[in-house]
Order: sequence, then C-alpha cells, then structure tokens
Amino acid sequence: MNSFRSFSEIEEFVTGSGIRKTIALAGAHDSYALDSVIHARKKGLIEAVLIGHAGEIRRLLEERGEREADYRLIDCQGNAEASETAVRLVRSGEADMPMKGLLHTSDFMRPILNKETGLLPPGNLLSQVTLVEDQKEQKLFQITDCAINIAPNLEQKRKMIENAVGLAGCLGVRLPKVAVVSALEEVNPKIPSTVHYFYHTHNERRRNFHRR
Repeated sequence: MNSFRSFSEIEEFVTGSGIRKTIALAGAHDSYALDSVIHARKKGLIEAVLIGHAGEIRRLLEERGEREADYRLIDCQGNAEASETAVRLVRSGEADMPMKGLLHTSDFMRPILNKETGLLPPGNLLSQVTLVEDQKEQKLFQITDCAINIAPNLEQKRKMIENAVGLAGCLGVRLPKVAVVSALEEVNPKIPSTVHYFYHTHNERRRNFHRR
C-alpha cells in the first residue's frame, strides 16, 4: 500500500474497500457531532449508534430529513451513563470506536481509561494526534500531543512517539520522520524538554521505534 497524501485518498480507499465501521456517539443530542456522523454515513463510511437524550436525538434527525430506522438509538439521560454505554459497545464488538458528543471531556474519558473495563491495554499510553493535510507539499503530517498529556515525562514522550509511528504505519508510511520540538535547539538542564530532545534524537536513532 502506498502512503496516503490527502484525506480524499483515505476516503477513496475506505469507500473502495467496503470498510464500514460502527461509531458509538455518546451525547448524540449534539447538532455538530450528529451532523458529522450523518455526513460520514451518507458517504458510506460508517454506521452509527446514537446514545443520549432519545427525544432530542429524534428531533434532530427529523430536522435533517434522516430516518430513525437507519440508526440505533439508546436513551441515556446522564453523561456518565452515555460514555459508559459507548465503551461497553466497543468492548462487546457492537461498535468499533467511541465518539464524543455533547458531554464533558472528563465524563467521556473516564470509562475509556478505566483499568478494568476501559479500552486502553495495560502498559499503554493514550495520546492525542492531530492529522494535518499539507496541500502545498501534498502530504499528511501529525502533531502530538496537544490535548491529553499536558506535561509528559521522558517515558511518556517515547510512548507518544510510538503511537504516532504506529499511526504513520497505518497510513502507509514505512519510515516516518520524527521531529522533536523544544523551546531551544541546545540542551539546557533547566529546560527538561531539551534534555528529552537530546535523548530522543541521539539515543533512539540507535533502535527502531516499536510499530503497532
């Protein structure tokens, strides 16, 4: 598989392969999140389980000309219950991924990170990746982590890079280039990120990052 260079190439690959994942949208009584799900479903990319205030979800679907029968609705009045339901559906195989709708991030993340019933394998680190399309250079690149791990230590940064390298592999990039960003280009013991930068750029080049 060649590496993807744009979001349109990813979409063409998914639609052409017949892959159709199921999203469990927690807090689906949110117009913006619901619009995204409807858009993806119309393109043949996903099926959806809509979890939240059922009456409000039905109203939003009707306003958009959508048939309730095309979706699975689960009525949950509380944020915690909606998030827990989404995670449970993923664990049971009834859905492939959870999606956040109208609820607090903390409520959404808590069941995902639950050590006994969550989605994160033991020893792994959950990290956020922003995938960006550079239309001028005609390529995709990643930025990590600008949402979840606020002040990661050296080991956490290593796992964040491993996660990003794993995603790059899924996108067809055989040997991704990693740039470690810090405030300075020279090592300053008073700025931990520069020490981490030195470690990653000098020590890690001696071994390959683990690809998932």
